[in-house]
This record gives sequence, structure tokens and C-alpha cells, in this order.
Amino acid sequence: MATTVLSTRWGRHLTTISRADLKVRILLIINLFGVYFSDILLLFQPEGLYNMSNRLHIQRSPMDAINRQSRTSVHFSINYAIASGWASDKAVNVDFQKALLGNGLEFSQTNTTPRSFTLSRTQPSHLQVKLESPAPQVSGIHIVSAPPAYDLEMFIHEASAATDAYQQTYRTGQYQVIRCAAKIQHLYSSQAHAFKYLWETRLGQSPEDFRCLGPRPVAGGGLRFVMPPHETAGQEPCSIELRIESLFREPRKLLVETGFVWPKPFLLPQGEKFDPAGRLTTLEQYATNEVWEFLTQAKDG
Repeated sequence: MATTVLSTRWGRHLTTISRADLKVRILLIINLFGVYFSDILLLFQPEGLYNMSNRLHIQRSPMDAINRQSRTSVHFSINYAIASGWASDKAVNVDFQKALLGNGLEFSQTNTTPRSFTLSRTQPSHLQVKLESPAPQVSGIHIVSAPPAYDLEMFIHEASAATDAYQQTYRTGQYQVIRCAAKIQHLYSSQAHAFKYLWETRLGQSPEDFRCLGPRPVAGGGLRFVMPPHETAGQEPCSIELRIESLFREPRKLLVETGFVWPKPFLLPQGEKFDPAGRLTTLEQYATNEVWEFLTQAKDG
């Protein structure tokens, strides 16, 4: 019988066991720690390529394959389109910058064009506030943090400070808001290639399906959904756009982008403030509950 001689790191003696016994012990260790066999194969392949060969693997639940606790926010944004004319004016831009500073927002860079005024900073977290006139008699305020160094609560605080500064500078009494849009991007860690999880586990498809596209490996991919506005009791109608895809530079990361657009115009009366908190909180709850449930609901069979 063939034997294998092993030495231990902590002991001075040598242990002699059969190759068959060694194989059994290795299999037991693999099962014990739940090693996904395809993950081992990935170590011997070019980084970022989704291997289309058949693989043996140990079954995992979708929630084990995607770590919910690994969620990282990489983008927060909200913007309002307002029915009013706007033109870049140096004196008014300075007033707006002073109002932002009075509300606790200081920016290190500004950029002015005939149709926009942008303020940016990188510390203590990336933040950009932009005023623009995308069309005649239409103005907009865009607030973006990408990537943020804080949570949604802090972004809401700063977005509120920015919209307050807007109202303090442009005192029109009431504001006719044409539309509002918000977006959040999350990153999740995956046990294996994130696109493999989407294709095989979530959609229940076979890697063999890609053979008709040729012999080239698949570097990544994803899903995109667009849902039109829908009337829901007690809620303002909004359209929803989802983008779920593997991150090309880090294939074991899954990017989940959730965007809401509220297309119904509304009047903001005098003395009433914009409401980034309510909209962003609604968006975050949808992204971390309904979208997560969809993401981890594996296809049977």
C-alpha cells in the first residue's frame, strides 16, 4: 500500500498514513469548513474570469454565498428639478456658498460655467453640490457623495443643509418641483465570482449556456430592471431602476444600484422645506429589504 510521510509543525515525530486515508481526511476537512471547490479552482485561473467548466461544489444557501453584513455604501445622491429660470451669477454664487458655510458645509473647490455652479470637497467625505439650468426655465440642484465616508444618516444631514442653503439664497416663496430622483449603490462580498452567483444560483442557469457565444471566458455581467411608476396606497408614485452586476475590478464584489424617480410635479409652499430625509430613507429601506430578498431568493431546481 502506498504511504505518505507527514511531519507536524508542532511535534518532532513523523506520522505515516496511507494515501487513501489522507484523501479521506482532506475531504472531511473540505466538508467541515464548507470550502467551495470552484473557489480553489479560481486560484489557478486569471483573476476576474468566470470559468464556464463544470464544477463540483458543496451546496450553500444564497445568504451564505452573499454576505449581508459586508454591505458597503459607495454612492448616495438626490436631485430636484425645479420650474424656474437660473443663470450663473458670481455675486449670487458667493451668497449660496456663504449660506452653505453657515449650514456647516465647507467646500475646497468650485467650478463655474454659464449654465452651472459646482462645489466639491474630498474631506471629511466626498461631497458635491451642483446648481444648473438643464433647459430653459428649468433649474436643478444635485447633491452627490461618491464614495461616502459616512452612513446615509450623515448624507441626509448634509443634503438637508444644501437644500436649506438653496432656499435661503433663492427666495422665490414657493417652489414648483418638476421631479425628484435619488440613487444608492451598495457593494456586497461574494464567496465566489459574483456573476457566477447571479447566473447559476439566483437565475438557475448553466455555465454551458455561454458556449454559443464562443470560447472566450466571461469577465462579468449583471441584471437591469426598470419598473414604471405604480400607484400604491399612502405612497407617492415613483419609478424604480435596479442594476445588479459583478464589479469588474473586484469580481467577488456585487454592485447593487437602486434608483427612485418621483415624476409627479408638486408645489412646495412658502416656509416648507425640501424633504431629502423621507425620500432617501424610503429608498434605503427598499434597497436593503425588497432588493436583498430578490437577490438572495435562489431559483429552485
